Amino acid sequence: MGFQDNSGDILLDVTLTDCGRERLARGDGSFNIEKFALGDDEIDYGLIDTTQVNTALRDLQLLKTPIMEASANCKVGIRHFLTSILRTNLLFYPELIQNVKRDKAGPTRSTSESLGKGMYVVLVGKDTENAIFTSTVGENHLYGVQRGHSITTSEPFIMIEQGINNSSLGKDSLVGGDLIENQYIVTINDSLGTILSGQPGADVRQVQPNFVNSSRIATYNITSLQGGGSFVRNMKTVDINNDRDVTEDNKHTQIAGLRGTELRFRIRPSRNLRTSFYLFERFGNKTLTYNAQTFKYIDTTVRVVGGNTGATIELPVRFLRLSS
Repeated sequence: MGFQDNSGDILLDVTLTDCGRERLARGDGSFNIEKFALGDDEIDYGLIDTTQVNTALRDLQLLKTPIMEASANCKVGIRHFLTSILRTNLLFYPELIQNVKRDKAGPTRSTSESLGKGMYVVLVGKDTENAIFTSTVGENHLYGVQRGHSITTSEPFIMIEQGINNSSLGKDSLVGGDLIENQYIVTINDSLGTILSGQPGADVRQVQPNFVNSSRIATYNITSLQGGGSFVRNMKTVDINNDRDVTEDNKHTQIAGLRGTELRFRIRPSRNLRTSFYLFERFGNKTLTYNAQTFKYIDTTVRVVGGNTGATIELPVRFLRLSS
């Protein structure tokens, strides 16, 4: 891994993904390039000097930005994808925002911050749940803490909202059809956990990943039809004829303007984490103390990408287990 020499003419550096190299190695004719991706991870658009009268000088510092060589390793590959929009009248672009207003959604806060500030905490094992949820500390008082053993429909969940976070266009309708997300791409380290459904009133369902690469990063393509709508649903609009519209969606949404869909899911710890301390000791061997007891933990990141717009959000997750 190194930097491209961008002092001269523009270079195009291309590499195959892990999946592409695997198909090429088969030698059975199944290898055929059908898709490619572009990204701008290294680019800081704040370097554009809008005070320059000469437009050729405005992006001079931007063009000097070091660009990394292409890599097939998903850990250092493209993280922010470019996308093409045919519309020329687009004023705002939809975002993915984590909901932190609902009691059952959002990361840790107030009473639960000592378990991992601003993180989604997943408890590993029944003994861990008993140690955390004592008779004096009820489940409802520990925001952002999910049971990983006794998982029910009442468990906390991770909630991502999609929409235009600007009120200039109002909020009495949904995002345009070409910008609405009906599919989300979720990636997680398969050695640590799997994805479960999170919509209220729906059965807790586990889905199988669409692809697991050589680094054990699992990719889930989750659609609005998957699991009978138990993952993705449309957000409700505001009733413009009712100034006191106080539906749950309108009271607790993070989106200031037009709304799209919402994704809710939970995380189940992997069998490795549930049955062994090996990975807890392998990945940092970190500990914390809570209720006068010691817990081991592993921190990771879950990534959510909008399948239509490419909007991306990364969520900090902590797997917590009572130390033996």
